[in-house]
Amino acid sequence: MSKHLLIGNWKMNLLPEEATNLISQYATLTKNSKQTQVGIAPTFLAISAVLAESLHNNLWIGSQNAHHEKDGAFTGEVSAAMLKTIGCSFSLTGHSECRHLLNESQDLINKRSSGVLDYQLKLVYCFGETLAEKEAGLRSQVLLDQLLPIMELINEKNQEQLILAYEPVWAIGTGKVATIQDIKDSVSEINEIVKNTKPFCKPPILYGGSVKPDNYQQILAVQGISGALVGGASLKYEQFLELYKISENS
Repeated sequence: MSKHLLIGNWKMNLLPEEATNLISQYATLTKNSKQTQVGIAPTFLAISAVLAESLHNNLWIGSQNAHHEKDGAFTGEVSAAMLKTIGCSFSLTGHSECRHLLNESQDLINKRSSGVLDYQLKLVYCFGETLAEKEAGLRSQVLLDQLLPIMELINEKNQEQLILAYEPVWAIGTGKVATIQDIKDSVSEINEIVKNTKPFCKPPILYGGSVKPDNYQQILAVQGISGALVGGASLKYEQFLELYKISENS
């Protein structure tokens, strides 16, 4: 994939009308994108409204999570099959808030990821170490433990559906950003894991964790980084506009 990827995760924010108003601005912005593919993950409640507003405007609309079963007695869940049917392009899985606030296990995340791939959605797979793991020198082991199960799901037919989103947990919503050397080291390890497991696969790697206009240029310049998974800045049009301009001109 030659374009930069800029994916916004709106988390549990914006009612449908608010989401529609914001996505209309993004749709105008991205209509003639040359270097950037923008994706937005609204709440389940707002996905349909956002999809209707963003048709034919070079935008990916996706979900913040997905269930692996097509349907059934799974209260509170939305399946990858349903998301595909209404027009979604991708789904996140493995986000740190799902892992650490909602206690999703790696086994459950694997199943969700498998469902996303099975229904031909792009999989934006989130992973990364906590501060305690970082300070204990466990980053490499965490990357291995969280990446290997997902790489096992990848084959030559679905490889282009995979997008990796490295998010050091200690940098999400904290204002802290991994140093450029931290990011370089992590990207190197991620590429080594991918190469050793599925050498035919070359997924885009996004960085996430307090990405803002004042640090994105440096992050995007790191060899092997294809873009960013953005939280708070994707809810503020002026900040997202600046990220988009950096992406288009890099």
